[in-house]
Amino acid sequence: LPKNGQFKHYFQLSGQAQTASLQQLKKERLDWDDLEKITFDKGGYATLLYRCILENAIEAKEDQAIYQLGAALQLVNDVFDVYKDHQQGLQTCITNSTDINIPSGMFEERVNAGIIAFQDLPYVQIHKEKILWKIKIMLSRGYVCFEQLKALPAATEEFSPAKYSRSQLICDMERMKNIKSSLQ
Repeated sequence: LPKNGQFKHYFQLSGQAQTASLQQLKKERLDWDDLEKITFDKGGYATLLYRCILENAIEAKEDQAIYQLGAALQLVNDVFDVYKDHQQGLQTCITNSTDINIPSGMFEERVNAGIIAFQDLPYVQIHKEKILWKIKIMLSRGYVCFEQLKALPAATEEFSPAKYSRSQLICDMERMKNIKSSLQ
């Protein structure tokens, strides 16, 4: 591991985020701001920890870009796991939302913030374009899943995972329709 101390720093923050995420198992409904912070910190700091494995140190402002990417990736994870999380009583921004547009909007905000932050980094433009292309491919799956949930009856008015079947909540990315949507 690099000797610059960043790994240890983000390892500690990632551990704190994971500890804080235990609150998601509480029976009492979490405050939305707390749930959002848990979600973003869990994904953001874990992704920063992965980034620290590379030899070069994290550039100024790169931590912000990677944190936004990680937050968006955590929302992708949560939207794909909505059925399982609901069954297990895990509170997420998806399971606790009464309007699927809210977490979908959060996801889009994190994606846009991440793209803007990546474009401002002091790396060679062609390298930034390559990584943004790869990031967009990873995140496109989230868009497909959110669109599936938005299409459910009353999902933008009274979303509740309990109202829907397993097949309605699980986004099968092996279906040709979803593959095409992801590529678009």
